[in-house]
Amino acid sequence: MAQGAVMNGGMFAGGLLLSCTLIAFALWLQWTERQGWPGEEYDEQRARDQLYLQRRRRSRRLVNGLIGLCGVLIGIATFAGIGRTFVAAWLCVMVVLFGVVMLALLDAFRTVRYEKDKRRDIRRESIGNDD
Repeated sequence: MAQGAVMNGGMFAGGLLLSCTLIAFALWLQWTERQGWPGEEYDEQRARDQLYLQRRRRSRRLVNGLIGLCGVLIGIATFAGIGRTFVAAWLCVMVVLFGVVMLALLDAFRTVRYEKDKRRDIRRESIGNDD
């Protein structure tokens, strides 16, 4: 009996720690996205940069919200204890994290396409200025 109580206490503490960590991480990511990442430079006057930044902020706000939602779901599972709610919450966490990975892949593809187009534009401008 005592060993089961220790195991449950450890699961509770671990779930609570994981929940708080995910929520704090989502808040930190959102705050950093608003402040701007170190070494990042964009020309706010260029339409391409504005459109890219607008789409990236919207996408990352969604991803950060989903990460925070995972933290909340883990907290619900932790306080509910072993049972149907626990299983349902962890299944939701699994589905949401799969969505986060897919959205992150889309964000990576968007960034690669943006960088490729930007290099092409810079190359075109530099060749045009030499004439």
